[in-house]
Amino acid sequence: EVYDSIAETVFAQRLELRKKAKDIKSWTRQVKLDLRVNGLHITNYYIDFVITHNDGSHEFCEIKGMEMDLWKMKWKIFEATFDDFKTHPDDRMTIVKQA
Repeated sequence: EVYDSIAETVFAQRLELRKKAKDIKSWTRQVKLDLRVNGLHITNYYIDFVITHNDGSHEFCEIKGMEMDLWKMKWKIFEATFDDFKTHPDDRMTIVKQA
């Protein structure tokens, strides 16, 4: 598969190893999130990875190099509306910064 960066490629490889080791249940990439405020569609956001943990919780994971202004705005909207995406009390958001 083709990824947007080497960091995403390496992260996906690690996720696949974790899945095979049964450390996580599954993972998906480039998941489309419909960001809405007060029921109004503001924008779509494609999160790099959604990890499903063995307890059923989800981790919304973004791999970041440069933090561009558009991404910062979308991430803030995602943070503000995160409860709309939660399906488990332990769901969380994670940013993995590329060195």
